Amino acid sequence: LREPISRPALRILDLLGQDGPLPKPILRELSQLERGHFERTLTSLNCAFEVMEIQREVDWESPWDLRQRAYPNADLDAWEQSDAQAEVLRRFTKAFGPATIAEIADWSGWNRRAIHDLLEDLLARHDVVRVETEGQAEPAYLVSEDTDMLESVELVNTFLVVLPSNDPFVLPQWSRLKEKYQPYRLPYCYGVIVVDGEIVGAAWGRYKRRYIHIEELNLNPTIVH
Repeated sequence: LREPISRPALRILDLLGQDGPLPKPILRELSQLERGHFERTLTSLNCAFEVMEIQREVDWESPWDLRQRAYPNADLDAWEQSDAQAEVLRRFTKAFGPATIAEIADWSGWNRRAIHDLLEDLLARHDVVRVETEGQAEPAYLVSEDTDMLESVELVNTFLVVLPSNDPFVLPQWSRLKEKYQPYRLPYCYGVIVVDGEIVGAAWGRYKRRYIHIEELNLNPTIVH
C-alpha cells in the first residue's frame, strides 16, 4: 500500500497471511473489528489490490485471500495504468463483447471519454474491432480474433436463463434496464430473465409471502404463486 497501513488493515493482512483464505464472516470474527469498521477496512485493502475475494466457483461465501498469494505471477508494479486498463478492456470485450462504450462504463465505472481513448488505442493496435450490432444505435467493440467466430455462429435451440442482477453479463446493460424498469426495483432484483442472449424481463420474490413477481419488458407484470 502506498499510504500508511492502519492497525486494523495490518490485522486483516496478518490473519489472511497466517490462516487464509478465509470466509468473510470468519475473518471479521477473528479480526475483532466492529462490522462497519471491518467492511471499510476490507474494502480499502481490496481497492489497493492487497486482498481479494476468491471466486473460482459459484458460492455465497467465497473466501478472501492475499492478492499476491492468489495470483503470484500478477506483477501489478510492472504495469502502467493505461496499459493495465487497456488489457482489462481487451479481456472484457473477449468475454462479453460485442460491447458498447455505455455498457463498458456501466460495468467498470470508468469515465466514457477515458474508455473511448483506450479503445482507440486498442483499435490502432488491431486488438479490437468496431462493429455494428442489430438493435444498437451505438457502435460496439469486439476482440479481433473473435470476428470470424461471431459471423459464423448459428443459434440452433432457444435457451432461457435467469441471472442475478449483479452478474457480469447484466451489469454492462444497467443503463438500458433503468429505462425499462422503475429504478427503485433494480437493486432488489431477484433475477434477470435472458432468452437467446437478450434480456427480456426480471423476477423478484417475497419468500415469506411465497410468490415470485415476473415483469416482462414492455408487457404487464404477472404474479406466479
